[in-house]
Amino acid sequence: MERSFSPFNILEKAASSHYTGQLSISSQDITWTLDLAEGSLKSVVHSLQSLASIELCLYSLGYGQKTPLIIEGMTEEGLNLEKGQSFIQQSINWLNKEYNLSLPEQIKLINQLTQDALESFFNLTKADYSTSQHKSFMISSEQGFNIVESLKMWRVKQESWQKFSPLITSPHQRPYCPNLHTINKLLASKSSHLLLKIAQLKGKISIRQLSILMKLDDCQLAELLYPYLRSKVLQLHTPVSPFDQLPNLSSSPKFLRANNPLLKGLKKSPSINQIEEIHEPSKCHKIVCIDDSETVLNTFKRYLNSDNIELFTLSNPTLAINKLFEIKPDLLLVDIAMPGINGDQLSKILKRSSAFQNLPIIIVSADTNKIKDAQEKGNIANDFLAKPFSQDDLMTIIKKHLK
Repeated sequence: MERSFSPFNILEKAASSHYTGQLSISSQDITWTLDLAEGSLKSVVHSLQSLASIELCLYSLGYGQKTPLIIEGMTEEGLNLEKGQSFIQQSINWLNKEYNLSLPEQIKLINQLTQDALESFFNLTKADYSTSQHKSFMISSEQGFNIVESLKMWRVKQESWQKFSPLITSPHQRPYCPNLHTINKLLASKSSHLLLKIAQLKGKISIRQLSILMKLDDCQLAELLYPYLRSKVLQLHTPVSPFDQLPNLSSSPKFLRANNPLLKGLKKSPSINQIEEIHEPSKCHKIVCIDDSETVLNTFKRYLNSDNIELFTLSNPTLAINKLFEIKPDLLLVDIAMPGINGDQLSKILKRSSAFQNLPIIIVSADTNKIKDAQEKGNIANDFLAKPFSQDDLMTIIKKHLK
């Protein structure tokens, strides 16, 4: 019988225990195999990954017009009949033989397939799981992901997708227009090009395929589609096989049963055996730090290394606004003097936006005159912090605005 399951918790425990080996997670007749080495996530595959998965990954990696030729060759080889880890292994071997993939190209493809498998893995809420000391053929010292950083990224991704629930439940759903007359009425809108393309495609390609075609992130495309889905100008077909068998997009569950004896492979972490249930930590405050100095960003990382803080650091202020929409921070720390756009200018822009008008913004600067000028202008930021600052200075001002 499948138990309540938290993908985030099990990987956090694997990272903290520096686990080496395989985790096998099964749910609804699908199995995910996770290879770990010293707490680093080396590769992930699931038993439904097939030629369709490889095709998406190749397009995502920019193989472009080569992709149909590769897929045709793999089909002639009979690889279209295979699935899962053996299929991935045969595919990598075939690509090495036919296209002489370099090691970096192999690693990129394996990492892309890992991201593909992780997406559905992080949507699991019930599963059976076991551990073993087997190693994957795919493990390379140069491939893999830092688990802590990966978990941060996937939490952000899940929260981004939640905005579109319950209308969008999978990036593999296929948008279509049920009534072409409604499209004609919207030809003057900013999204007319997108709507016309969807009408022409007649539900033949998925949100993911469309995002690759348009060179957009999946969530960016979903954000464009969402208003038209709500108004029923657009509707969604279900994913095609095998994507229709994958778990729907969902938020992570609140706990993982950790006393399952099958988790004995993680015994290096005492809490695995001591705790009946591992609860998700209390809600973390999301803090974004924007500074063009890597030294300052490293200081923020060192001072804000806390279980109650999820920290995001950005060095390019001109790209910050799009990132802020994606992250939805609880507080922003921004340097006042940066190339491209100053911290006070960025703060003004954000304060004029309904999405950020309640966001606490703290201007940080080593120039006390600039801080004074910004204070005199008023309504630019919620507070100011002079560099250099101590950890106590930083925590005091943050706690003041995150009550």
